[in-house]
Amino acid sequence: MVGSHRVIEVWGTMPEGDAIRKASRYNLDLEEGRNPVAERSRREMTVAEFARDVWLKKKATEVRPKSLARYRSVAENFVGYLEKVRKLKAPLLGVIGYDIASDYLAHRVSTPLMGNGQKKFTRAMRKGAAKKTVLFDRETLFQLFDEAVRRDLIRKNPFSDIHPPKPTIHEVRAVHHPLTIEEEDALLLAAKELDRDGTDSGGMCFHNIVLFLVKTGLREDELSTLEWSDIDWKDGLIHIKEKFVEETRIVPIPPLIIAPIKKLMAGKSPDDPLFTDDDVEAFAGRLHIRGKAEMLSIKVGEVDLTSLNIVAKRSYTWRPKGTNGAVPMCAAVRNLLERMLVQKTTNFIFAHSDGGPCRMKLLPLLKKAQKLAGIGGRLRIHDLRHTLGRRLRKDFGVPLETIMGILRHADIRETMIYAPYSLEEGQSAMSKLDAMSPAAPSLKP
Repeated sequence: MVGSHRVIEVWGTMPEGDAIRKASRYNLDLEEGRNPVAERSRREMTVAEFARDVWLKKKATEVRPKSLARYRSVAENFVGYLEKVRKLKAPLLGVIGYDIASDYLAHRVSTPLMGNGQKKFTRAMRKGAAKKTVLFDRETLFQLFDEAVRRDLIRKNPFSDIHPPKPTIHEVRAVHHPLTIEEEDALLLAAKELDRDGTDSGGMCFHNIVLFLVKTGLREDELSTLEWSDIDWKDGLIHIKEKFVEETRIVPIPPLIIAPIKKLMAGKSPDDPLFTDDDVEAFAGRLHIRGKAEMLSIKVGEVDLTSLNIVAKRSYTWRPKGTNGAVPMCAAVRNLLERMLVQKTTNFIFAHSDGGPCRMKLLPLLKKAQKLAGIGGRLRIHDLRHTLGRRLRKDFGVPLETIMGILRHADIRETMIYAPYSLEEGQSAMSKLDAMSPAAPSLKP
């Protein structure tokens, strides 16, 4: 007979006769391979619990921190919609059906809210989320519920029958702003002006960053973690690949907190953590340490009271957003890197002043340079990448498959945005067939 604690856990307090009958049924379920306790706990798992305790923890082992933050934002936004719009308090996984899933995506299209559910969209997005954003939301939530199906927590994925429209090539191209040659020259001159001021660049050369991005087509995060070991000087290549990064940052200790730091170090061994959870709030704003996790990772042995520095070290695996590949260097990029190599102080090419990877906020600087250069439109950092792709295709006629390799696109459809078709180009291409073929014999009547 099953113990009383098990009976109460499954059915709650009840008369002894009913408990005996239910216990017999429980034993029969176990003999037939069913576990009522496990099934009950599965049925009672909420969407928020599953997303936080199961799915996001699994994703943390598969994707980069920035991608994980996007997944977390979508999950939190969906839970917020269920609780605030649908008025469902702690909704269970099994409650979510096709109707709720489809209504949520319709809500995203019509409601001008960011992924965190609080901030408004920019002026260009006031009518609601773009097709690309809605598509990403759907794919993210499909993966979340697909994991629930795989774990036998629910029977069917509520997002499996929902297929929002994908943005067309014309819609994707409409938000791009590749620079003309004149705009590129003006932007580089404006970047030099900002470097002379030097208040926003943190001592780094913004002109070098703009020139490097527009001549290589690298993404922003690829630039920030680029190391000197990624440069192949012999073949003139920049290797973008998954790699293990060892980061060392020298963080100065302000004079006002020297005494508190010494107090924290007292009685601890070099391998003990310097800070605890209670210390984070007190020291976070007084040290140039990024985030709670990095503060908690600092060891006592990494504190140098003689030079009043903290040697913050961390290691991690970095993965590119696209595919691995090698980007050939043009003469302008090679000359730039050779000049920067003379002043090398760390393993990162575009290093922060503390020796870590580049943490400069590039978009605000780009906006200032754009205004200074008199360039209209909505310019983004990614448009520097589009500038290279557009110029290679339109100005130099480089084949799409070559551009795909340089920009390391995973799908040729990503490269197709640089291939606008015109009737004049088509007529010119077909006329080449006439030039190659012998003259057709005339037919006599």
